[in-house]
Amino acid sequence: MNGGLERHDRRVTKTKRAIRNAFVKLLSEKDFNEITVKDIADTADIDRKTLYNHYSGIYEIRDELENDLVKLLEQAVRELDFEKNIQLLTIRATNSLAVRTHFAHKRGTICYDDWTHDMSEWHLSWQRRFPEQYREIVIEKNGIKHRADICIDNTVIEFQHSSITGEEIAKRNNFYLSCGYQVVWVFDATDKIKNWIEDSIDPMKCRDDDLCWKRAKQQFAIKMPPQVIIYLQYKTCISNPQYANQEFDIMLRLTKISPKDFTFYKTCHYISPNNFLKQYGISISDDVLSITDIINQTKAYIQQERTRQYEANRRQIMNNMLSRQRPKRRWRL
Repeated sequence: MNGGLERHDRRVTKTKRAIRNAFVKLLSEKDFNEITVKDIADTADIDRKTLYNHYSGIYEIRDELENDLVKLLEQAVRELDFEKNIQLLTIRATNSLAVRTHFAHKRGTICYDDWTHDMSEWHLSWQRRFPEQYREIVIEKNGIKHRADICIDNTVIEFQHSSITGEEIAKRNNFYLSCGYQVVWVFDATDKIKNWIEDSIDPMKCRDDDLCWKRAKQQFAIKMPPQVIIYLQYKTCISNPQYANQEFDIMLRLTKISPKDFTFYKTCHYISPNNFLKQYGISISDDVLSITDIINQTKAYIQQERTRQYEANRRQIMNNMLSRQRPKRRWRL
């Protein structure tokens, strides 16, 4: 009988391990809010009923993993020689970007900066492209302080890689706008968008409304103020045959965004991170255009095409009129 219980326990342990491993694997591929029970079950190669036999849902899986992590950390702390390591731990903690965030408020007062800060490698790589004096700028109004990723030329730039709620986006917009800043968001859209008509996500090969989210983004159900500009950055192959099968970082400036899809400004040139940096005051080669330059060139190109089409149509109409007015030639018999 005990042998049967042991086999049952081993099966339970094996199944739960598979579920947890599947959850961790999915976390490396997508945002937490995008993971479903079906995703976990499929990855663990079990059915959903089996998953629900062990967990009530995704949040219980997450909580169990977090509790196990806390226990491991507590064990590691107990084994530390604090006399030897306390100085090193203190230095690492105070140099942490997450901890420095909360040093902006005075001792004994409430830390109002309750926003979660996205410090992925993608995020940090963007910040490093700006001079240090523009990074991690603390902005204060009425005793409330918040840290902007980048603050340059009266513009606050926020880089967002991980998931974020619509409420948090609105709070940041309202705070920075009330301080008199323009707000620019750059969202990492790599592997998060698709073309709902064709396969290509190359902006040169699709219309301004052909792209959409692979999974709904409820955070974009909020209304964006007109002073807020949104960009998406992602990787894709471009249409130039010289760079066939090579992926490049592409940016889209959005004109509209919703939980299901978005529209972007159709331009005659690709928008790259260098164009973005030039747009917001970072000195780049003279050959690099700002995004405003690209948009103006696009407008000029569209106007030229309209003029050319108008002239072609006018000539066609005039030719048709002249052919109708030309008298018929009479032949003598």
